[in-house]
Amino acid sequence: MKNTQKGWLDTTVLSNKLRVCRGYKGTTIALLKRDDLSITYFFNPITS
Repeated sequence: MKNTQKGWLDTTVLSNKLRVCRGYKGTTIALLKRDDLSITYFFNPITS
């Protein structure tokens, strides 16, 4: 099975709270870190 790259996303870090991503088709996304949310809000922690 041949794996090929379908696209890419380039991330530029502007500060510890702001990142700008640019996609291979020209899409631009701004990511802003929120201090009021944690990863456990979206995902349940793995416990053994």
